[in-house]
Amino acid sequence: IDTSFYECSINLGLFTAHIAPVPVKIKDNDFIENYLTELFGTQKKVIKEWLAVYCNTNYRKLPHLIFTGVRGTSKSTFVEMVSRIFPNLFSWSKELEGHFNPDAEKKLVVIDECDNKGKIQYQTLKKYAGQSFIQVNKKYLPQYQVQNNVNLIIMSNDDEAIYVEREEAPTDEKNNQFFVHKFKQLNCEIDPELREKLFDRIGYYVRTELKTVFDSISFKGNRYSISVPITEEEKLLFQNSITEIESESDSLIAKLVINISNPSFEWVEFVKAGYLPNDYFTNYFMKTPKHKIIKDLQRRGYLKKEKSDRYFQVNGKRPYSYKISDKWMAELNKEMQGCFVSSVAQPQADLFVPLVN
Repeated sequence: IDTSFYECSINLGLFTAHIAPVPVKIKDNDFIENYLTELFGTQKKVIKEWLAVYCNTNYRKLPHLIFTGVRGTSKSTFVEMVSRIFPNLFSWSKELEGHFNPDAEKKLVVIDECDNKGKIQYQTLKKYAGQSFIQVNKKYLPQYQVQNNVNLIIMSNDDEAIYVEREEAPTDEKNNQFFVHKFKQLNCEIDPELREKLFDRIGYYVRTELKTVFDSISFKGNRYSISVPITEEEKLLFQNSITEIESESDSLIAKLVINISNPSFEWVEFVKAGYLPNDYFTNYFMKTPKHKIIKDLQRRGYLKKEKSDRYFQVNGKRPYSYKISDKWMAELNKEMQGCFVSSVAQPQADLFVPLVN
Protein backbone atom coordinates (compact mmCIF):
# COMPACT_ATOMS: atom_id res chain seq x y z
CA ILE A 1 0.00 0.00 0.00
CA ASP A 2 1.07 3.59 -0.53
CA THR A 3 -0.42 5.17 2.58
CA SER A 4 -0.80 3.78 6.08
CA PHE A 5 -4.32 3.53 7.52
CA TYR A 6 -6.26 1.61 10.15
CA GLU A 7 -9.62 -0.08 10.37
CA CYS A 8 -11.86 -0.49 13.39
CA SER A 9 -14.29 -3.36 13.82
CA ILE A 10 -16.83 -2.47 16.51
CA ASN A 11 -18.34 -5.94 16.56
CA LEU A 12 -14.96 -7.65 17.05
CA GLY A 13 -13.46 -4.90 19.18
CA LEU A 14 -10.45 -4.99 16.89
CA PHE A 15 -8.17 -2.41 15.33
CA THR A 16 -6.28 -3.44 12.19
CA ALA A 17 -3.32 -1.29 11.19
CA HIS A 18 -2.10 -1.28 7.60
CA ILE A 19 1.50 -0.04 7.48
CA ALA A 20 2.94 1.25 4.21
CA PRO A 21 6.63 0.62 3.50
CA VAL A 22 9.10 3.43 3.04
CA PRO A 23 8.04 5.67 0.10
CA VAL A 24 9.75 5.65 -3.29
CA LYS A 25 12.42 8.32 -3.78
CA ILE A 26 14.91 7.06 -6.37
CA LYS A 27 14.31 4.27 -8.90
CA ASP A 28 17.69 2.55 -8.99
CA ASN A 29 17.66 -1.17 -8.26
CA ASP A 30 21.14 -1.78 -9.68
CA PHE A 31 22.71 0.18 -6.82
CA ILE A 32 21.19 -2.12 -4.18
CA GLU A 33 21.87 -5.23 -6.28
CA ASN A 34 25.56 -4.36 -6.47
CA TYR A 35 25.61 -3.61 -2.75
CA LEU A 36 24.06 -6.99 -1.87
CA THR A 37 26.48 -8.78 -4.17
CA GLU A 38 29.40 -7.10 -2.45
CA LEU A 39 28.10 -8.11 0.99
CA PHE A 40 26.79 -11.62 0.40
CA GLY A 41 28.37 -12.90 -2.80
CA THR A 42 26.95 -16.31 -3.69
CA GLN A 43 24.55 -16.11 -0.72
CA LYS A 44 22.72 -13.08 -2.11
CA LYS A 45 19.77 -15.21 -3.23
CA VAL A 46 18.82 -16.26 0.32
CA ILE A 47 18.98 -12.66 1.55
CA LYS A 48 16.75 -11.44 -1.27
CA GLU A 49 14.24 -14.22 -0.56
CA TRP A 50 14.32 -13.39 3.17
CA LEU A 51 13.67 -9.71 2.42
CA ALA A 52 10.94 -10.59 -0.08
CA VAL A 53 9.04 -12.71 2.47
CA TYR A 54 9.60 -10.10 5.18
CA CYS A 55 8.15 -7.33 3.00
CA ASN A 56 5.18 -9.23 1.57
CA THR A 57 3.85 -11.37 4.45
CA ASN A 58 2.95 -11.28 8.11
CA TYR A 59 3.01 -14.06 10.71
CA ARG A 60 5.14 -16.31 8.51
CA LYS A 61 8.20 -18.02 9.99
CA LEU A 62 11.59 -16.87 8.74
CA PRO A 63 15.07 -17.97 9.82
CA HIS A 64 16.99 -15.81 12.27
CA LEU A 65 19.79 -13.86 10.60
CA ILE A 66 23.12 -13.97 12.46
CA PHE A 67 25.75 -11.58 11.15
CA THR A 68 29.35 -11.61 12.36
CA GLY A 69 32.50 -9.80 11.26
CA VAL A 70 34.84 -7.10 12.46
CA ARG A 71 33.92 -3.43 12.60
CA GLY A 72 33.61 -1.59 9.32
CA THR A 73 32.16 -4.47 7.29
CA SER A 74 28.73 -2.86 6.78
CA LYS A 75 26.72 -5.03 9.16
CA SER A 76 24.99 -2.06 10.76
CA THR A 77 24.47 -0.29 7.44
CA PHE A 78 22.67 -3.27 5.96
CA VAL A 79 20.49 -3.75 9.05
CA GLU A 80 19.60 -0.06 9.14
CA MET A 81 18.53 -0.28 5.50
CA VAL A 82 16.23 -3.20 6.36
CA SER A 83 14.87 -1.34 9.38
CA ARG A 84 13.86 1.60 7.18
CA ILE A 85 11.42 -0.54 5.21
CA PHE A 86 8.87 -0.53 8.07
CA PRO A 87 10.38 1.92 10.59
CA ASN A 88 7.37 1.86 12.94
CA LEU A 89 7.55 -1.93 13.25
CA PHE A 90 11.24 -2.12 14.13
CA SER A 91 13.23 -1.90 17.35
CA TRP A 92 16.74 -2.35 18.71
CA SER A 93 17.15 -4.53 21.77
CA LYS A 94 20.08 -5.43 24.01
CA GLU A 95 18.81 -8.85 25.01
CA LEU A 96 16.22 -11.43 24.15
CA GLU A 97 15.21 -12.71 27.53
CA GLY A 98 14.09 -10.56 30.40
CA HIS A 99 11.11 -9.85 32.60
CA PHE A 100 9.68 -7.32 30.13
CA ASN A 101 9.44 -7.92 26.38
CA PRO A 102 7.70 -5.01 24.60
CA ASP A 103 9.61 -5.91 21.42
CA ALA A 104 7.39 -8.98 21.03
CA GLU A 105 4.87 -6.79 19.20
CA LYS A 106 7.34 -5.73 16.51
CA LYS A 107 7.94 -7.11 13.02
CA LEU A 108 11.75 -6.82 13.21
CA VAL A 109 13.98 -6.87 16.28
CA VAL A 110 17.74 -6.36 16.03
CA ILE A 111 20.08 -7.51 18.78
CA ASP A 112 23.51 -5.86 18.60
CA GLU A 113 26.34 -7.56 20.53
CA CYS A 114 24.03 -9.47 22.84
CA ASP A 115 25.57 -11.32 25.75
CA ASN A 116 25.97 -15.04 25.17
CA LYS A 117 23.65 -16.25 27.92
CA GLY A 118 23.65 -19.92 27.06
CA LYS A 119 20.65 -22.19 27.02
CA ILE A 120 18.08 -19.67 28.27
CA GLN A 121 18.86 -17.40 25.34
CA TYR A 122 18.79 -20.33 22.91
CA GLN A 123 15.37 -21.41 24.18
CA THR A 124 14.09 -17.86 23.64
CA LEU A 125 15.39 -17.92 20.06
CA LYS A 126 13.53 -21.15 19.44
CA LYS A 127 10.38 -19.67 20.94
CA TYR A 128 10.43 -16.70 18.58
CA ALA A 129 11.08 -18.99 15.62
CA GLY A 130 8.47 -21.60 16.43
CA GLN A 131 5.56 -20.24 18.45
CA SER A 132 2.48 -18.81 16.76
CA PHE A 133 1.61 -16.59 19.75
CA ILE A 134 3.74 -14.74 22.32
CA GLN A 135 2.93 -13.36 25.75
CA VAL A 136 3.72 -9.65 25.99
CA ASN A 137 4.75 -8.23 29.34
CA LYS A 138 5.06 -4.46 29.69
CA LYS A 139 5.64 -2.41 32.78
CA TYR A 140 2.51 -1.52 34.73
CA LEU A 141 0.27 -3.52 32.38
CA PRO A 142 -1.23 -7.01 32.66
CA GLN A 143 0.22 -9.62 30.32
CA TYR A 144 -1.58 -10.21 27.04
CA GLN A 145 -1.12 -12.43 24.02
CA VAL A 146 -0.26 -11.37 20.46
CA GLN A 147 0.25 -13.26 17.25
CA ASN A 148 3.96 -13.81 16.69
CA ASN A 149 5.23 -11.60 13.87
CA VAL A 150 8.79 -11.12 15.15
CA ASN A 151 11.79 -11.55 12.87
CA LEU A 152 15.25 -11.44 14.44
CA ILE A 153 18.64 -10.20 13.28
CA ILE A 154 21.61 -10.71 15.61
CA MET A 155 24.88 -8.83 15.02
CA SER A 156 28.21 -9.50 16.68
CA ASN A 157 31.92 -8.96 16.12
CA ASP A 158 32.41 -12.38 17.71
CA ASP A 159 32.10 -15.51 15.55
CA GLU A 160 30.32 -17.28 18.44
CA ALA A 161 27.52 -14.73 18.57
CA ILE A 162 25.09 -16.95 20.48
CA TYR A 163 24.95 -20.27 22.26
CA VAL A 164 23.38 -23.16 20.32
CA GLU A 165 22.83 -26.83 21.11
CA ARG A 166 25.48 -28.84 19.26
CA GLU A 167 23.17 -31.85 19.00
CA GLU A 168 20.65 -29.72 17.08
CA ALA A 169 23.03 -28.75 14.28
CA PRO A 170 20.97 -28.55 11.06
CA THR A 171 21.36 -31.18 8.37
CA ASP A 172 18.65 -30.01 5.97
CA GLU A 173 18.45 -26.61 4.28
CA LYS A 174 14.67 -26.87 4.37
CA ASN A 175 14.71 -27.12 8.17
CA ASN A 176 17.44 -24.64 9.08
CA GLN A 177 16.56 -22.06 11.74
CA PHE A 178 19.61 -19.82 11.22
CA PHE A 179 21.33 -18.07 8.35
CA VAL A 180 24.83 -17.34 9.63
CA HIS A 181 27.05 -15.06 7.54
CA LYS A 182 30.40 -13.48 8.26
CA PHE A 183 30.86 -10.08 6.67
CA LYS A 184 34.20 -9.42 5.00
CA GLN A 185 36.00 -6.15 4.45
CA LEU A 186 34.50 -4.32 1.47
CA ASN A 187 36.63 -4.12 -1.66
CA CYS A 188 35.87 -0.46 -2.21
CA GLU A 189 36.48 2.92 -0.66
CA ILE A 190 34.25 3.95 2.22
CA ASP A 191 31.31 6.01 1.00
CA PRO A 192 30.14 8.35 3.78
CA GLU A 193 26.81 8.79 1.98
CA LEU A 194 26.15 5.06 1.50
CA ARG A 195 23.40 4.88 4.13
CA GLU A 196 21.38 7.70 2.62
CA LYS A 197 21.81 6.31 -0.90
CA LEU A 198 20.45 2.95 0.25
CA PHE A 199 17.58 4.55 2.20
CA ASP A 200 16.54 6.57 -0.86
CA ARG A 201 16.45 3.47 -3.10
CA ILE A 202 15.01 0.75 -0.87
CA GLY A 203 11.38 1.88 -1.30
CA TYR A 204 11.41 1.23 -5.04
CA TYR A 205 13.43 -1.97 -4.61
CA VAL A 206 10.80 -3.35 -2.21
CA ARG A 207 7.92 -2.67 -4.61
CA THR A 208 9.63 -4.00 -7.74
CA GLU A 209 12.54 -6.45 -7.41
CA LEU A 210 11.53 -7.96 -4.06
CA LYS A 211 7.91 -8.37 -5.22
CA THR A 212 9.18 -10.25 -8.28
CA VAL A 213 11.36 -12.45 -6.07
CA PHE A 214 8.44 -13.12 -3.72
CA ASP A 215 6.18 -14.24 -6.56
CA SER A 216 8.82 -16.80 -7.63
CA ILE A 217 9.37 -18.42 -4.18
CA SER A 218 8.12 -21.95 -3.58
CA PHE A 219 7.29 -22.36 0.10
CA LYS A 220 6.62 -26.08 -0.21
CA GLY A 221 8.61 -28.18 2.27
CA ASN A 222 10.41 -25.23 3.89
CA ARG A 223 9.87 -24.98 7.62
CA TYR A 224 11.09 -21.38 7.71
CA SER A 225 9.54 -20.23 4.40
CA ILE A 226 12.75 -20.42 2.37
CA SER A 227 15.60 -22.84 1.87
CA VAL A 228 18.45 -21.72 4.13
CA PRO A 229 22.02 -22.77 3.23
CA ILE A 230 24.09 -24.32 6.03
CA THR A 231 27.13 -22.08 5.82
CA GLU A 232 30.62 -22.87 7.11
CA GLU A 233 30.10 -20.15 9.71
CA GLU A 234 26.99 -21.94 10.96
CA LYS A 235 28.81 -25.26 11.15
CA LEU A 236 31.55 -23.66 13.25
CA LEU A 237 28.97 -21.97 15.47
CA PHE A 238 27.44 -25.32 16.37
CA GLN A 239 30.80 -27.09 16.69
CA ASN A 240 32.30 -24.46 18.99
CA SER A 241 29.25 -23.80 21.15
CA ILE A 242 29.85 -25.58 24.43
CA THR A 243 29.10 -25.14 28.12
CA GLU A 244 31.43 -26.07 30.98
CA ILE A 245 29.31 -29.15 31.69
CA GLU A 246 29.51 -30.24 28.05
CA SER A 247 33.26 -29.67 28.06
CA GLU A 248 33.73 -32.00 31.02
CA SER A 249 31.35 -34.52 29.48
CA ASP A 250 33.39 -34.46 26.28
CA SER A 251 36.53 -35.13 28.29
CA LEU A 252 34.89 -38.10 29.98
CA ILE A 253 33.80 -39.45 26.60
CA ALA A 254 37.29 -39.05 25.17
CA LYS A 255 38.87 -40.66 28.23
CA LEU A 256 36.66 -43.73 27.89
CA VAL A 257 37.48 -44.06 24.19
CA ILE A 258 41.18 -44.05 25.08
CA ASN A 259 40.76 -46.62 27.86
CA ILE A 260 38.46 -49.04 26.04
CA SER A 261 41.40 -50.73 24.29
CA ASN A 262 43.50 -50.87 27.45
CA PRO A 263 43.12 -54.29 29.20
CA SER A 264 44.33 -52.82 32.49
CA PHE A 265 41.42 -50.37 32.58
CA GLU A 266 39.44 -51.30 35.70
CA TRP A 267 36.00 -51.14 34.09
CA VAL A 268 36.82 -52.47 30.62
CA GLU A 269 34.64 -55.60 30.91
CA PHE A 270 31.67 -53.59 32.15
CA VAL A 271 31.98 -51.09 29.32
CA LYS A 272 32.30 -53.82 26.70
CA ALA A 273 29.06 -55.29 28.07
CA GLY A 274 27.32 -51.90 27.76
CA TYR A 275 27.50 -50.63 31.36
CA LEU A 276 29.31 -47.67 32.89
CA PRO A 277 29.86 -47.96 36.67
CA ASN A 278 29.18 -44.96 38.89
CA ASP A 279 32.75 -45.16 40.16
CA TYR A 280 33.98 -44.16 36.71
CA PHE A 281 32.77 -40.65 37.55
CA THR A 282 33.88 -40.54 41.18
CA ASN A 283 37.47 -41.62 40.49
CA TYR A 284 38.26 -38.38 38.69
CA PHE A 285 38.27 -34.78 39.83
CA MET A 286 35.58 -32.71 38.12
CA LYS A 287 34.44 -29.14 38.69
CA THR A 288 30.87 -30.05 37.77
CA PRO A 289 28.83 -32.25 40.16
CA LYS A 290 28.60 -35.86 39.01
CA HIS A 291 24.83 -35.88 38.69
CA LYS A 292 24.95 -32.97 36.22
CA ILE A 293 27.52 -34.75 34.07
CA ILE A 294 25.37 -37.89 34.03
CA LYS A 295 22.28 -35.88 33.16
CA ASP A 296 24.15 -34.20 30.29
CA LEU A 297 25.34 -37.55 28.92
CA GLN A 298 21.76 -38.82 29.05
CA ARG A 299 20.41 -35.71 27.37
CA ARG A 300 22.95 -36.03 24.56
CA GLY A 301 22.17 -39.69 24.04
CA TYR A 302 25.37 -41.28 25.40
CA LEU A 303 23.70 -42.92 28.39
CA LYS A 304 20.22 -44.37 28.46
CA LYS A 305 17.70 -42.42 30.50
CA GLU A 306 17.42 -45.02 33.24
CA LYS A 307 18.53 -44.97 36.85
CA SER A 308 21.71 -46.78 37.83
CA ASP A 309 21.40 -50.33 39.11
CA ARG A 310 23.45 -53.49 39.74
CA TYR A 311 23.08 -54.85 36.23
CA PHE A 312 26.32 -56.77 35.64
CA GLN A 313 28.96 -58.64 37.59
CA VAL A 314 32.66 -59.26 36.89
CA ASN A 315 35.07 -61.05 39.26
CA GLY A 316 32.64 -60.72 42.14
CA LYS A 317 32.10 -57.01 41.55
CA ARG A 318 28.55 -55.85 40.89
CA PRO A 319 28.65 -52.04 41.07
CA TYR A 320 25.82 -49.66 40.39
CA SER A 321 26.04 -48.74 36.71
CA TYR A 322 24.32 -46.80 33.95
CA LYS A 323 23.42 -48.36 30.62
CA ILE A 324 25.50 -47.11 27.70
CA SER A 325 23.43 -46.09 24.68
CA ASP A 326 23.68 -47.83 21.30
CA LYS A 327 25.10 -44.59 19.91
CA TRP A 328 28.05 -44.58 22.30
CA MET A 329 28.57 -48.36 22.06
CA ALA A 330 28.88 -48.03 18.28
CA GLU A 331 31.67 -45.47 18.76
CA LEU A 332 33.43 -47.63 21.36
CA ASN A 333 33.16 -50.78 19.23
CA LYS A 334 34.63 -48.91 16.28
CA GLU A 335 37.53 -47.84 18.49
CA MET A 336 38.12 -51.40 19.74
CA GLN A 337 38.10 -52.82 16.22
CA GLY A 338 40.59 -50.25 14.98
CA CYS A 339 43.13 -50.53 17.83
CA PHE A 340 45.61 -53.13 19.12
CA VAL A 341 46.30 -53.36 22.82
CA SER A 342 50.05 -53.20 22.24
CA SER A 343 49.82 -50.00 20.22
CA VAL A 344 47.32 -47.91 22.12
CA ALA A 345 48.25 -44.27 21.73
CA GLN A 346 48.63 -42.58 25.08
CA PRO A 347 47.38 -39.00 25.46
CA GLN A 348 49.97 -36.28 25.89
CA ALA A 349 48.32 -35.20 29.12
CA ASP A 350 45.64 -36.81 31.26
CA LEU A 351 42.24 -35.27 30.83
CA PHE A 352 41.57 -35.86 34.52
CA VAL A 353 43.74 -36.23 37.62
CA PRO A 354 42.88 -39.42 39.53
CA LEU A 355 42.04 -38.83 43.15
CA VAL A 356 43.84 -42.07 44.07
CA ASN A 357 46.94 -43.33 42.26
